[in-house]
Amino acid sequence: MKQKKFIANFDDLPEKIGYECLIDGEKLAVFRLNEEEVRIISNVCPHKQGPLAEGTVSGEFVFCPLHDYKISLVDGKVQEPDEGCVKTYDVCIENKKSLCVGVTEMGKVYLVGAGSGDPELLTLKALRVLQQADVVLYDRLVNPLLLYHTKQGAKLVFCGKSPDRHAMRQEIIGERLVQEAEKNQVIVRLKGGDPGIFGRVAEEITQLEKAKIAYEVVPGITAASAASCYAGISLTDREASSHVTLSTAHRKTGALTEDDFASFVRHGTACFYMGMENLPHIVRKLLDGGISSEMHVAVISWGSYGRQKMIKSTLARIEREVAASDLRNPALILIGEVVARSNDVSWFMKLPLFGQRYLLVSKNPVDFDVITRFTGQGADVWFVQVGEKRDIRFDEITKRYLNEQSYPNLLFLEPDAKVLWEFQARGKKLHS
Repeated sequence: MKQKKFIANFDDLPEKIGYECLIDGEKLAVFRLNEEEVRIISNVCPHKQGPLAEGTVSGEFVFCPLHDYKISLVDGKVQEPDEGCVKTYDVCIENKKSLCVGVTEMGKVYLVGAGSGDPELLTLKALRVLQQADVVLYDRLVNPLLLYHTKQGAKLVFCGKSPDRHAMRQEIIGERLVQEAEKNQVIVRLKGGDPGIFGRVAEEITQLEKAKIAYEVVPGITAASAASCYAGISLTDREASSHVTLSTAHRKTGALTEDDFASFVRHGTACFYMGMENLPHIVRKLLDGGISSEMHVAVISWGSYGRQKMIKSTLARIEREVAASDLRNPALILIGEVVARSNDVSWFMKLPLFGQRYLLVSKNPVDFDVITRFTGQGADVWFVQVGEKRDIRFDEITKRYLNEQSYPNLLFLEPDAKVLWEFQARGKKLHS
């Protein structure tokens, strides 16, 4: 989409001499050719040199001192050989006075932390931008209930990643963010937890900045904070833990040593993300680093969801106990004396509906007051709207989610919702 942007009065432009102006932060060279014609040239040379910085005007051409090219002031074309060094703009002179340039309107990308599990852990700012979004690219670890906050017509794109497969590769996600923003849309990249903590947000920022796309980062409640609180474990303690380390137990390059691991735990708390596959490696490194085999460990799966599970043990026994359990990813591993100081049953686990799983079925749009009546009491829920008036964007989301999660307790919020659900479950035409 193009918009006109005023940059100068035509009569103020000196003929054949570069006039410097800024459009959306970009330096432009404006040349008045005669009483009716103007050329505007933008320097995109990687050395940031060009017509205004170091170039010279000679006759009908502008020369770049660092590249072997020249720009014609007659038609604005780059003569040779490097056409990637500059670009020109469409210009118009309105009423023979105001010089305007056609500028492509760009959208904005919000890199948003969705919090962890409990839908009420979403921040107010995250809620606002989610409600404004034209396109949402969301990860597997985002609670999909949050997508019901989006407006009708917003495009919902699944970018889910699991340890053994990716719905969309990271570089493709970045490209998609740029493509959608170039359509002058509000884009939300919705990530589980906090985008700046093992969320690969730096890679997406690099791609956005390279494409000159405006963006904001909206922090979220990270898994270490949410899971530990809902498990009743304080990450710090005046007597037992003066520091907290967040780690993935592996890096793209290089390796963490035994001393690295041991330092995480001594007088502090270690929080290992994405650690289930690396649990034997973590235990071995800590033991080799001199940490006692009786050091306390907690493994928390699906932290702050109503399906949260936890095993508390020691380094000597944790591998065996996890292997014998049904704990699965996503899981957080906490190691430190703070684990020993916590109660076996947390405040969250004492809620009346903790561990109960409900599938809420309604012919009406989602009501978050109803949702939070269940989640606020510790339940794990999913919502399905049925009938011809349902939001069909959620048909595929529901199918995928129910393939991964089971909800044995089926609750119909209206009497006729059951009939509609049965039709929908059988793949027949729905009617209201």
